[in-house]
Amino acid sequence: MALRIAVGGFMHESTTFVDQPTTWDDFARTGAWPGASEGEAMLATMDGLNIGISGFVDEVRKAGHGVLPIAWGMAQPAGPVTAHAFERMSAALVDGYRRSGADVIFVELHGAMVADGYDDAEGELLRRIRAVVGPDTPIVGTLDLHVNMSDAMVAHTDLLSAYRTYPHVDWAATGRRVARWLERVRAWGKPAKAMRRMPFLIPVTAGCSMISPARELRNARSDRGRDRRASELHARIPASRHRRLRSGRVRLRRRSGDRRPRCRSARRCGECRRAGLRGATRAAGRRSGRECDPHFDGCSQAGRHRRHAGQSGRRLTV
Repeated sequence: MALRIAVGGFMHESTTFVDQPTTWDDFARTGAWPGASEGEAMLATMDGLNIGISGFVDEVRKAGHGVLPIAWGMAQPAGPVTAHAFERMSAALVDGYRRSGADVIFVELHGAMVADGYDDAEGELLRRIRAVVGPDTPIVGTLDLHVNMSDAMVAHTDLLSAYRTYPHVDWAATGRRVARWLERVRAWGKPAKAMRRMPFLIPVTAGCSMISPARELRNARSDRGRDRRASELHARIPASRHRRLRSGRVRLRRRSGDRRPRCRSARRCGECRRAGLRGATRAAGRRSGRECDPHFDGCSQAGRHRRHAGQSGRRLTV
């Protein structure tokens, strides 16, 4: 059965140690990313880019589903988002999702946004979206690997999947992965979810997924092969750019019911990774910066997606 899927996004990696705020002009400006846009022009701008919403839209259209474009905006990482910018973009998304009457909601997020009045800006945005679309409409989306995951983000969504590479070369691939799981999400009804927080942070200098310890973290797929009911089981590596950082964690999503086994799986996965990464991090710390440079350079070259430079969709007028 063809679905009507409303798509949008609101992305920012906030650094609370920076005094310079992120304003609406930063979202509207076309630079490293397309400027804030809405409607069909938004889809035209995103077409072919290595961005989550682009990969998701391509995949659901191949499956015969209809796409309802709402709005999308992203700004360069900087200080917290101003209240005006947060409310303006949130209103465009929330009102658009409400009016769409869609069968499924897709939202592309970073996961580490802080706004004036909201330390957990994505959690607040998702709470508002859930309030207008109701409890039965699936909300799915993509996240950055460096998401600062919150309980509210898990509570108000049905499926979130993060990039698995750093530098991030799999934005669009993550969107396609979420699209392929839509039928599974709808079959679940309400999925049971578990999140395991680990008191462990990998320094950003050792975060490249082509080298240890992040390489082992990316490759780990504990319990996935043995449990076909689990859709997502992997680690998030939050960047330590926030005064109120929530620690690293592993999350497992599973069908409704069977709560104790899925909690045990998340716990076992977290404990194994925590033990293994201690040794891997110590080994990585003994490497010189020169040895790591070729890996970072290679990742950086592969991760560039600037074909959209100079392009802009229809500007948000709300």
